[in-house]
Amino acid sequence: MDKRRNKKGKWEYLIRWKGYGSKEDTWEPEHHLLHCEEFIDQFNSSRLHLSAIDNSRARSEGRKKKRTSGPTVGVRVGTVLGIGSGGSGSTQKQRKVGVGPGKHPLGDRMSKAMTYKAPPPGGPHFGPPLRVPHNELQNGERDSVMYRTAAKSRLPSDRVDGELGHMDATGQQFTTELGSPLANGKMHLHSSVKRKLAEEKGYVFDKRLRYNVRQNESNCRFRDIVVRKEEGFTHVLLSSQTTDNNALTPEIMKEVCRALGNAAADDSKLLLLSSVGTVFCSGLEPSYLIGRLSTDRRKESSRIADAVRDFVLAFIHFKKPIVVAINGPALGLGASILPLCDVVWASERAWFQTPCAALHLTPSGCSSYTFPQILGVALANEMLFCGRKLTAQEACSRGLVSQVFWPTTFNQEVMLRVKEMASCSAVVLEESKCLVRSILMSVLEEVNEKECQMLKQLWCSTKGLEALFSYLHNKTYEK
Repeated sequence: MDKRRNKKGKWEYLIRWKGYGSKEDTWEPEHHLLHCEEFIDQFNSSRLHLSAIDNSRARSEGRKKKRTSGPTVGVRVGTVLGIGSGGSGSTQKQRKVGVGPGKHPLGDRMSKAMTYKAPPPGGPHFGPPLRVPHNELQNGERDSVMYRTAAKSRLPSDRVDGELGHMDATGQQFTTELGSPLANGKMHLHSSVKRKLAEEKGYVFDKRLRYNVRQNESNCRFRDIVVRKEEGFTHVLLSSQTTDNNALTPEIMKEVCRALGNAAADDSKLLLLSSVGTVFCSGLEPSYLIGRLSTDRRKESSRIADAVRDFVLAFIHFKKPIVVAINGPALGLGASILPLCDVVWASERAWFQTPCAALHLTPSGCSSYTFPQILGVALANEMLFCGRKLTAQEACSRGLVSQVFWPTTFNQEVMLRVKEMASCSAVVLEESKCLVRSILMSVLEEVNEKECQMLKQLWCSTKGLEALFSYLHNKTYEK
């Protein structure tokens, strides 16, 4: 909707979010908008077009004013020099401004004043030509442009006339507000003009910003996750700044739900879910649960249970394939949601655990149904009741994980396969998932509802809170 510079001189754009009104508009820095480069390009192009129209109107108005003010200036010059109808003809010829070989003390000044053409109001405007961006960038990087004088400019004659100044009768070029001419035909631009040209350039990103994982907490739309729009797929990374080991809170789960909703509506073919750091996800944060449930147990238990329900439903209802890259340990709810995804790749360093009984919690994420179906009843019960730790190779042999890769080449292997998968038809991928998942949809919804109701009852009880306290005490003692 608009753009501005912040106190540090960086560009910020006023963003209107889909499904929200003008009151929810937010100012976002450039590096938070890597997933919508096409809209930024359209906005900057329209701004350049409107500026060009305004400058052309200003130039035409400037010419009209000059034509109307020409005779008045001539009369004033004649009055100052004493040119009248009663004087002799030869004297009048010698005293005419810029005519004849005669010189007057004010003759040169006045001739220059008459031949000088002021720039149009608002200053000259230069729009840098749009360049095709490099292959590795999608943010419209543009190179610098040489601004030359009228003798070397390729601009039309009228634009050169209005923007770069004119030559007088002796061939001397006068300095305008743009800058002073140099001997090599270029212009030495004033600092104010340089700032103007830099503003008109706009939307130039540093290449390194495309690979930055952390975002600015004060300005970003997502605080605890990072969303990247890649070619053919959307990449969501868990990068919690408010919890340790990428633990989940209702706020983080809402951000993931919003990211899944955006990915479902855009043109991406699939979604890649991974994390930053050495831990994929440690599940619900026990210290957060204790802090919230200690204040208002009934209200907070309902709020947290509803957040878990919506979080799991977002994975159940997502129509596009979900690929998960497990780079480290996945615990609790972070491990329970894996059967709801379509392809799971793990690093050798990854392991899986659901310590529900130790936390005095019931299973969540539909694991009470999906774990027995995938792992078998015996191993599923051992994980859910006893908190057994499952290695990456064991999970692969049981069907929870499809492939295991070496840690040093894990990211490269994942990205290679994701890009190959994204080259397939979007319709085929979506319809194939629908055929596989549509039968289980109603069952998973019912299981999720029952699990969340049971969690709510446990969190409302005194025993549930005491179990959380004892779990944290044991963890602290072990450290």
